[in-house]
Amino acid sequence: MEKNKKIIIGVISGIVACAIIVGGILGYRAWQQKKAEEKAAAEAAYKAEQTELLYAEVDKITKLNATSDHVDTMIYCEGDYGKVEEAVKNYFVEMFTDVQAIYGISSDERFSILYDTDAYIADAPEFAATTSAITTMKQEMSDKCDTLSNLFSEESVQKNMPVDLGTDYQALYQDIMFANGTKEDMAKVQTKLEEVKQSMSGILDKRQEMVNLLVSHQDAWEIDGTEISFYDSSLLDQYNQMLSELNAL
Repeated sequence: MEKNKKIIIGVISGIVACAIIVGGILGYRAWQQKKAEEKAAAEAAYKAEQTELLYAEVDKITKLNATSDHVDTMIYCEGDYGKVEEAVKNYFVEMFTDVQAIYGISSDERFSILYDTDAYIADAPEFAATTSAITTMKQEMSDKCDTLSNLFSEESVQKNMPVDLGTDYQALYQDIMFANGTKEDMAKVQTKLEEVKQSMSGILDKRQEMVNLLVSHQDAWEIDGTEISFYDSSLLDQYNQMLSELNAL
């Protein structure tokens, strides 16, 4: 009997020991699961926080005037979110620079002779400075429009994306840069830039045509104060016709 009792106690003790071990394992697994859930929650909260911060910075950019404002280049996000923010801001910094360069042409002192009547008259009769200004402005306007147009291509946007970004962050960058309708809008901007380039080219070509008329017939006109007076009525008609065509552009 005593022996049976010892056997029973030993079995019970073994069962209890197993139960303790199993309980410990289950408890450890529950702890692991809890930690995993806490980690996932923390990661989700961090992701939400960084994404919200990133889009807040993008929203600031959308409210800027590209012709006069400047992008805040400070990086507020962390890690790969910061890389996305930096890439987006770098793209818009370049865009704003190009836009402002185009707008700045009209106020560039090098081309003031094209708007200053006194300077234009003083350049007679050869109009060398005027011709130089026309040629330079036309080339620079064409180049700057082409540069900006290229920036509005899908290829340029993709090339601007950091190569070391993970798939999720690449998708985030593309979501920002190619939001609803963005690709279509980019194509419209490219079309508009080509129209601007052609329009400016037409205006400058007409100005040059008027200058060429004066240079080719220097004996048919004279400077009267700030006016050009023609001796030949047919030449006057040609000049006025060109002027009308210029004003219509």
